Amino acid sequence: MNKQELLGKIPLFRSLSKKSIAYLGAHCKEISAPKGAVFYSEQDQAEHLYIVQTGVVQLFKATRAGKRTLINSLTAGHIFGEDSFLTGSPYNYTAVAGKASAVVRIENNALKKISTKNHELTLSLRIGV
Repeated sequence: MNKQELLGKIPLFRSLSKKSIAYLGAHCKEISAPKGAVFYSEQDQAEHLYIVQTGVVQLFKATRAGKRTLINSLTAGHIFGEDSFLTGSPYNYTAVAGKASAVVRIENNALKKISTKNHELTLSLRIGV
């Protein structure tokens, strides 16, 4: 499945036109990662939103003692990094490939451009659809 087909199947993007999906598709990158690869760390500046294509992505939060606590394990079709897109704040957790995984990474600037023209997308991001 190509990037545009994947984007079109994600509930968050169903309200977008084919032109908007094509635009997002042109501003995203497919990334393959081995088990243990870090997509981003807690407190990194948020620059992307991610969609799991295959594999498992685990989200961890650091405790005060410096240990990692598993928050969630995401599989194909799940989105991560969206909370930081909305707030403009750094990522709230660390995202790690729980096993060999493939994700699509969407540039926040491209997503912002589309969301200014599509208020339903912005609303969906806010309520976590």
